[in-house]
Amino acid sequence: MAIDVGPSCTERSGDSWPNNYTVAAKSNPANATGTIDYVCMWWNSTTSGVEVASFTDEGSDVLSTNGTASLPNRATEGEQEYDAQGDFTAFNITLDDYIGGVWTGGSLGRESGTPAVYYKSGDYIPCDSESFGSVNYVLSIYATGTEGGGESSSSSSSESISSSSSSESISSSSSSESISSSSSSESISSSSSSESISSSSSSESTSISSSSESLSESISSSSSSQSESISISSSSSSCSLDPTKVYSRGDYVALPGNDANLEVAFACPEYPMVAIDDDIYVQQTACDEYTLFLWKNQNNDNKSIIIVQWKGKSDRAPSISSVYLQIYNRNTPAWETLDSNNVAGAGVEFTLSGIQSTNLGWYYDGTNWVSCRVYQHAA
Repeated sequence: MAIDVGPSCTERSGDSWPNNYTVAAKSNPANATGTIDYVCMWWNSTTSGVEVASFTDEGSDVLSTNGTASLPNRATEGEQEYDAQGDFTAFNITLDDYIGGVWTGGSLGRESGTPAVYYKSGDYIPCDSESFGSVNYVLSIYATGTEGGGESSSSSSSESISSSSSSESISSSSSSESISSSSSSESISSSSSSESISSSSSSESTSISSSSESLSESISSSSSSQSESISISSSSSSCSLDPTKVYSRGDYVALPGNDANLEVAFACPEYPMVAIDDDIYVQQTACDEYTLFLWKNQNNDNKSIIIVQWKGKSDRAPSISSVYLQIYNRNTPAWETLDSNNVAGAGVEFTLSGIQSTNLGWYYDGTNWVSCRVYQHAA
C-alpha cells in the first residue's frame, strides 16, 4: 500500500509560514508504516536549508522525530517536488506520524484551517520528546512513500532555539525583612508569520533573566540581588543597535498599565547577550516589588500572527510566585496574559509561550510595533 501523509502541495489563499520554525502538519497523518520517498512543498519564495521529518505524536503536544532528511535548495517559487532517487535519502515514517520541516530561508504556503499545525521556534530536526505549540493553519506540504522496509535517519535530542523567544533565569532571594529579586535575560523572541520578532526573558535572583532568540548573539548583564541597586557589566569596542528592537527592564511597586519603556534601557552590548540560549543573561533585581522585562519588536506589516516563546528560570520559585508572559492590547488598552508558570522550582528552567492570531490590528501600533513582557512579583 502506498503511504500518504500531509495536507496537499497546493497554493494557499493565506500568507506564508516563515523560516526558522520547526512545524508538523496534523492534517492527514500517515496511513501506514514504511519509508517516505517523495515530498512536495509549495514555496512562496526561494528556499535554503530545508529539512523534513516524520514526527511521532507522544501526546500532550509533545513530539519526537522518527525519520529525517535534508532537501536541496531551490531558486524557484511555487510547487517544488523532491524525489528520493536524487534529492534526498528515503526516511522512516510510522502509522499516524505527521510530516513537517524547518528551513533557514524561504516561506511556505499556508491558510487558516484545521487540524492545527504544531510549531516551535528554532531547528528541532531531529528532536526527542519536545513540547510544541499549535495554531490552526493548513500548510502546503505533502509526502508519499512505500509501506514496510527501508532505512532512514533517526531522531535525536536537540536544544537549539531561534526567532521566537527563549530566556533563562528569574530568581529571587528573601531576607527576614524584605524580598529581593534580580532578573537576568538570555533570549526573548516573538515572531510574526511574515518576519520573525524575537524576545525571551529569564530571571535569576527574584532575578528574572531573559534572552532573545531573534537577536544576533546573546546579551549578558548582571544586577545585584540586594534591594534596588543594579549593576551591569559589559564590554564592547563597537556596537550598533537594531532599529527594530527596543528592550528595557526595571523593578516597580505596581505593574505599569501601558507599554512605555521601562526605567532601565538595555545597553547596546546587552542585546547580543540575549540573542541565543547560551546561559549568558541580563539580570534585573527587585525588593518587595515586581521585576520586569519589556521587549518591543517591529514587523513589516500588521497582519502577521505573533508567536512568542520564553525560556528561563528564577531563584524565586514560580511555585511560590508565578511568572507571567503578556502581550499588550492597544485596543483595550491592557496587558493580556499569554502564558504563566506556577509550578517550577527555584533555579529550574521552564518555558512560557503564546500565539496571537486573531484581531492582530489590536496588538500592532501604527508603525507595526508589538510589545511583550515577562514579570514576577518578589514577595
